[in-house]
Amino acid sequence: MGGERSGLEGSADLARQPVCSGAESFIAGTASCRIEVDHVDELYAEMAAAAVLHPRDRGSVVDTAWGTREFATLDLEGNLLAFSRHQH
Repeated sequence: MGGERSGLEGSADLARQPVCSGAESFIAGTASCRIEVDHVDELYAEMAAAAVLHPRDRGSVVDTAWGTREFATLDLEGNLLAFSRHQH
């Protein structure tokens, strides 16, 4: 086996010093999730009325260059939840 590594050592290394891509600085907590919904505008209105939108909310559902309408919020743990609808 000499200098070979089994791969398990790498897992221990990650536990001690996780990989940071740079994206973590603007992603809310430790994770993010994209959820596709049929009625994104109605859901946005409901979330806005409950005052649970992302702190950097743009004031409405946003049309993206990649063909979605979307907005974001944070869960109770501070993780990003993005809701979107693919435009046809």
